[in-house]
Amino acid sequence: MRVNNQEPTPNRDKSPTHALQKSHESSRYMRTCLGWALVQALMCAVCVSGFSLSDLISDLVPLKITTGSTAQNFEGWGTSLAWFAEYIGCLEDSLQERVADLLFDAEAGLGLQIVRYNIGGSNTTLNATNSMRPFAAVPSMLLANGAYNWTLDSKQAGVMLAAQDRGALIFEAFSNSPPWFMTISGDPSGNVNGASDNLAPAYYDAFVDYLTGVVQYYWEEMNISFRTVEPFNEPSSTEWQLGNIQEGCHYNPLTQNIILKKLAASLDAKGLSLETGISASDEDEYGTSIATFLQYGAALSVIDQIGTHAYQETLETAVSIPLDLLASHAGKRLWMTEYADGSLNVSDIRTGLALSTQILGDLKNGGVQAWIYWQDNNLSHA
Repeated sequence: MRVNNQEPTPNRDKSPTHALQKSHESSRYMRTCLGWALVQALMCAVCVSGFSLSDLISDLVPLKITTGSTAQNFEGWGTSLAWFAEYIGCLEDSLQERVADLLFDAEAGLGLQIVRYNIGGSNTTLNATNSMRPFAAVPSMLLANGAYNWTLDSKQAGVMLAAQDRGALIFEAFSNSPPWFMTISGDPSGNVNGASDNLAPAYYDAFVDYLTGVVQYYWEEMNISFRTVEPFNEPSSTEWQLGNIQEGCHYNPLTQNIILKKLAASLDAKGLSLETGISASDEDEYGTSIATFLQYGAALSVIDQIGTHAYQETLETAVSIPLDLLASHAGKRLWMTEYADGSLNVSDIRTGLALSTQILGDLKNGGVQAWIYWQDNNLSHA
């Protein structure tokens, strides 16, 4: 597994034809896996209910499939690297390779095509991060003295590079919190008041410079092209309080508008805007995402993609909301960028049925164009 102080792999074929071919092969493999999973779930349901399979089939109503028009574009399946990649990077090389194969190789595993990389904000030398759950204090590569130490995040970077080597096609960089020294509380877990911004106004420019600096480094030095960069994570939440168990930062809508426009200007100034666009705002559920979307003013013009999490209380919440229509009318992609049910009971069919129900709801009712799980190695019911 490569880490970020090694030479990048030269002359990777980044042509559209190559990318589409890889996407088609991976999508075909995923459809096969999902098909078998549905068959197994159906048979298990029959066994549990006591009905025979013939009884169930006799009640089925034929459905007519129309292939003449496109109802929805779907870009693929993915995972965030926070925070399991920080743990995987601690394992011996053979285990790291095995995990990478299972997640990102289309022949040996799931063949996930999308990777979300967490740009960290923690100072791992301070006791202030002791409140964090294991591996959640993702180190800031920018130090308080203005210098960068790219080796600090070699574990997560190694998993990302391994994903690229195995065919992952789309990469997004996202931030849970600005670096600790840019925050009002001096801690990336949040403000003392969770309803207040934690990014100090004096560091607005420095924060976006850090984000684009990371994007630039991976593009120029590691041959990783982030298609989007996301400066926020559930920014309207009031749970990001000092002493929280993970990085988090509240941003009011006015601050979000300011940061988004400054981020776009920084991408332009560094010559990155042709490669990297902006995603926002990754609120915790569809309803909050709609409210935030409607509060964007001129900043909406610099956004390329709408990201939302899917932690709504019921599936019906996703049925009546028009987030996909808002995104479509504004000319933006819509991604579901985070969901996890917190269950590790893989032997219980209800776990798989709940996840499949969530996926179907997000795709059919939410109209999302990509579906990204929170972390594929759930370390602590996160």
